[in-house]
Amino acid sequence: MNIPHGLLRLGAHGQRVVDLQKELRAAGFDPHGVDGDFGPRTRSALEAYQRSKGLTADGIAGPQTWKALGGDRFEGARGSGPGSSGATTSGQADHRGGGRLFSSDTSHYQSQSQFERSIRGAKFAAIKATDGHTYTDPTFRHRWNQLGDKIHGGSMKLRIAYHYLEPGDGKGQAKHFLDTLGIHGKLKPGTRLALDWEGSALHSPQTLHDAAKYIHQVTGTWPLVYTSASNVPAVKHLVPHAPLWEAKWTGGLAERGVPFVQYSDGPGYDHDVFNGDLRALEKFAGW
Repeated sequence: MNIPHGLLRLGAHGQRVVDLQKELRAAGFDPHGVDGDFGPRTRSALEAYQRSKGLTADGIAGPQTWKALGGDRFEGARGSGPGSSGATTSGQADHRGGGRLFSSDTSHYQSQSQFERSIRGAKFAAIKATDGHTYTDPTFRHRWNQLGDKIHGGSMKLRIAYHYLEPGDGKGQAKHFLDTLGIHGKLKPGTRLALDWEGSALHSPQTLHDAAKYIHQVTGTWPLVYTSASNVPAVKHLVPHAPLWEAKWTGGLAERGVPFVQYSDGPGYDHDVFNGDLRALEKFAGW
């Protein structure tokens, strides 16, 4: 869900590899999956991309490669944020339509100006709070407060904080998430939480189960679970009461009962839709 910087090479895994794979796919170089594992196919796709850009084809994602990937994304940008008429990236479905509300999910990989553009006129927005057992997004607190100001002013109805799961202690990660938010009881109207289940965490289903269960125990509300369409059945089995936030970039709309869909990973930031009208969003947000 982000655009990272730094060296990545064969054998790496995690969120940064997921983002690299997304960027390569969006640029037309298929890594044969977005699974968070930097294997031979991801390296081959990266080498082909590097050759196409006149870069050293070493299969290592360094600063020049990241810069080129980011440039590809923004060169293709024709929209101006949620609700714009811009096209989604090639091959991705556009879920725009009546009775739906549009917005974004962002993190520190988006600049402040990109973040502000992404929430302009939006009725909801999601931002990254934490990752694993100790990491906190450096932009989270400031942007979370900005979203809070919009909610208090009435222009926005819902803000969502999400935690990127890593394999391991789900309850411990949930505690880190809630401590960062300062939440130790019932959620206030206009605030909801989400767990991002992708990459290497997919090999640890118990992590998702334990994290979601603990958040529900503390807040009384099940967190959203963000995952790809292919993992929805597993989520329904692990946490049947948790609402879904489905990454579905191709094909038709998600099935009924899926409140949030990430329908595109660009341009500029991830684009999302709430499958309902304003009153339905208010109800979901606890108003």
